[in-house]
Amino acid sequence: MQDELLQLMMRFKLYYEIPGRRDIYIAPQLLSIEKVDYTWDDRNNLILRYTYTFMPISRKNPKRSQTV
Repeated sequence: MQDELLQLMMRFKLYYEIPGRRDIYIAPQLLSIEKVDYTWDDRNNLILRYTYTFMPISRKNPKRSQTV
């Protein structure tokens, strides 16, 4: 029963498995709203930049909202 409930919660994005941590999950709705004071180490970060030869369709484009 527990496995079925876990899979259902993950399917509806209520619960997420933490990558690289087997059997460790997080439920975002249970996190504190208060921002945690955390100093980010900005050395050795992976930075990605995507470039397109076309303009991807945005789901949040108000001009197309009636068609999407």
